Amino acid sequence: MPIKAWPSGCTWPGVVASIEVEAHPSAIVTLAMLGAFGAAPDLVLAGINHGVNVGWGLIHSSTIGAALTAAVHRVPAVAFSAPTTTDWAAWHTALVRLIDALPGAWPIGTVLSVNFPQQPPGPDPEFVWCRPAESTASGNVARAMLPDGRLALRLLYRPHGLFAADTDAAVLAAGHVALTYLSLPYVPPVDSAWQLELARRLRPDSNTILRGQ
Repeated sequence: MPIKAWPSGCTWPGVVASIEVEAHPSAIVTLAMLGAFGAAPDLVLAGINHGVNVGWGLIHSSTIGAALTAAVHRVPAVAFSAPTTTDWAAWHTALVRLIDALPGAWPIGTVLSVNFPQQPPGPDPEFVWCRPAESTASGNVARAMLPDGRLALRLLYRPHGLFAADTDAAVLAAGHVALTYLSLPYVPPVDSAWQLELARRLRPDSNTILRGQ
């Protein structure tokens, strides 16, 4: 079945054109890499995902999948996620600050996953490197039959109690921005030099951002 794409009509400062595509995020990234919309991108920003991507649950995320698809093509990518109730107007400055701080040199085959908290930012929001929590929730499935005979399924999550302080779930609970370094299976799991460079750019006078390492 053909994938449909059309001009979105949305405009942003410095953006030449925007296109809406009727496809899954990873398919859109693949199309872009193959030149479907013009020159292939040199940076992919995926999201903002409605809901956080933390712990083992991140493997199910189409936003994370889109970023990893870019990594397969050796293009740097950032996946952004946040609770549906996050006030983006309040977080705009912090989001721009993070994007501006991204180093030019990027480890091949890696992705930066960024989770914003529900709480509004303070005057100097903290960005914290952290690892995925070993688990984020358990739950069950609610089932309901629709009038047309189809089955409606809803996942009901119950968050586990406490998480280690160096995990993404704990960092978010503390009201900080969680930064998680992800890589493809054949790539070394951590590039500390790249992490240190981003930390320096975000907060030149402090290395507290690295406390999760």
